Amino acid sequence: MTEPIKDGVDALRAAVRSRNRTPTALKLTADDVPGVGIRALEDFGNGKANLTDDQLQALAKSLLPHGCFDPETRMLKSTNTAKPLSFITPDRYVPPKNHVMPTNERGLHMPASDKPQPKKSRPGWLGSWL
Repeated sequence: MTEPIKDGVDALRAAVRSRNRTPTALKLTADDVPGVGIRALEDFGNGKANLTDDQLQALAKSLLPHGCFDPETRMLKSTNTAKPLSFITPDRYVPPKNHVMPTNERGLHMPASDKPQPKKSRPGWLGSWL
């Protein structure tokens, strides 16, 4: 059983450990972090080694596209600095005053349509599909 995640380093450690399950994922991650090899990432994921703050920042940038590692608090934080958008509801639609709804002879508010004609069967074909 793994230890509970207490800070950003533990979260990155768990992410590296989960990447270690596929053969090429850990190599791709190691290519994104300068100065760190596959063996160093395996040791970091297993809790046997530590990485520097610069390496942790590069690792967080590689694993979390919208997150970063804060070395002061040792936590992960969002890189999204945009102000949240408020939810707005559109105004109620009011049709123009000169708008006329079409009606047919039964008073339905829909255009009158002809009844569809059944398709003629083709000679020489059973249950024609055209």
